[in-house]
Amino acid sequence: MQDEPGSDRNGYPACSFFKAQQEGVKKMLSTRPAQLSVEKYLEINDATCRLKQEILHKRLPDCAILKQQVVAKQLGVSQTVAREAFNRLILEGFAKINWRGIPEVVTLDHLEVWELTGRREFFESFALELAIPNMCETDFCYLETIISVVDLTKPASTNIEYATKFYRALFAPAKNSDIISEVYKIRIKFDRYLNYYWRDPRNIKYFFDDHRAILKFCKFGDVKAARSALIQHIDSYGCAIMLQLRRQSGFSQLQFIPSID
Repeated sequence: MQDEPGSDRNGYPACSFFKAQQEGVKKMLSTRPAQLSVEKYLEINDATCRLKQEILHKRLPDCAILKQQVVAKQLGVSQTVAREAFNRLILEGFAKINWRGIPEVVTLDHLEVWELTGRREFFESFALELAIPNMCETDFCYLETIISVVDLTKPASTNIEYATKFYRALFAPAKNSDIISEVYKIRIKFDRYLNYYWRDPRNIKYFFDDHRAILKFCKFGDVKAARSALIQHIDSYGCAIMLQLRRQSGFSQLQFIPSID
């Protein structure tokens, strides 16, 4: 596979915090385990994506029990593949292990979106404030490359990968592993809500337009404006997802929504 522009042989930008944090970042990426063949990895990936779609379109309802044998039969895969798909769903926040030790679908909850949005605003704005003084031209080129390859015709999961790459590159120069680790943990939980919201491709375009604005302020070294643009971006998407979930749950838009400020 050809390396991305401005990257080293492992696909990471050639400067800033990337090299120092390479091993830590690798753990956060969805890489293929060495013991799996390419065919088996792709089969697990396909099964995971199909289960996500069932959850996002409510064909697998909230709190539905995920039975390994039943799911394997429905998807036409082995129970080993089904089990690995369950593990991925749990890792990405689409499922959890209940008190009986059985995987079940996690409820898409507007109050959780509110909580995650507030945590994102705090940690990501702080990470960006630390990162901007350490950014270099290679970082900017890499970020621009990520934005340029976004394709609104591709599945939501593909564009979420681009968004994840963008944020990793944006915050990496912060040189604070504790803050970056917290940012990644929150985003893993939030990504399932992006999957839900990005079922409509129209909702994706504005997301990456915001990224361009944030990057512009980073280039100017304007920390205050970049933080403000990032917080506004997080807040607007969080509120939009909350309202959509509330409407789906039968709540009135006039009912109280906690303030994120």
